[in-house]
Amino acid sequence: MSSSSGQPSTGTTERYGYVVHGAVCSGIGRARWAMSPERSHAIESLTGWAPVPGTLNVRTTEEPERIAEAMGPAPWAIEPENRNGPLRMWPVRVTVGTIETDALLVRHTRSRTRYLEIMAPIHFRQFGARDGHLAKIAR
Repeated sequence: MSSSSGQPSTGTTERYGYVVHGAVCSGIGRARWAMSPERSHAIESLTGWAPVPGTLNVRTTEEPERIAEAMGPAPWAIEPENRNGPLRMWPVRVTVGTIETDALLVRHTRSRTRYLEIMAPIHFRQFGARDGHLAKIAR
């Protein structure tokens, strides 16, 4: 869903308590290499599914840290493996086109990325997600 300006809209309330709309975008490729076996196992023990390497990146009109604040305290966090601080995680439902799955919105405490990062049990791009496709993140 887009606003009348054609920009992705953010922060609407629907069936879920908080819904963010944005557009799939490319990242810098760092998340694919940052997923250690220990971190993957920790996420699987919390969620019941193993995350695929990398993240789905979603650009929104609102700052990612504001969105994280609006979603409330992160129910899970993993201690840092790097200088970016703890990895905070919120369970979400992500939809891109006809692809929909449970996932995690993830954010390092000291992250400076200008987009949201989503860990999921599927690789969205293998199912046809491309830069510019609209994404819905619901919590």
